[in-house]
Amino acid sequence: MGSSGPAGHPGEDREPFDPQRAYKNARLAAAQGAGGAGAAAFGGGGSSAILSPLRQLSFWTLKNRGRDIGESAGFSLLKQIQSAVPDGRDVRFHLTGHSFGCIVVSSMLRAPDGATLPRPVTR
Repeated sequence: MGSSGPAGHPGEDREPFDPQRAYKNARLAAAQGAGGAGAAAFGGGGSSAILSPLRQLSFWTLKNRGRDIGESAGFSLLKQIQSAVPDGRDVRFHLTGHSFGCIVVSSMLRAPDGATLPRPVTR
């Protein structure tokens, strides 16, 4: 996985993955708890810190997968649907998504290899 920071190419817009740092940060957060009292986080238990690197790796993997699907299959589907609209017909296309769905629909607008959509997506 790439790690070019916030200005990097989509999928590489993060810091380098460091599982040891993720584990240490999760342990520190669990030790501080709510208000620094050392209380355990909800649902965290003792295994929360050990699973933190896996959660981060899963997040970045799913983000990349959402982007890949949006740029390829999502873009292709949107282009086919837009192309099916008869000329002269006023049809608006709206895209919406929540969480990783937002990554998918945002990526649908990022055409692969400079391709373009037949019509704009309505804001």
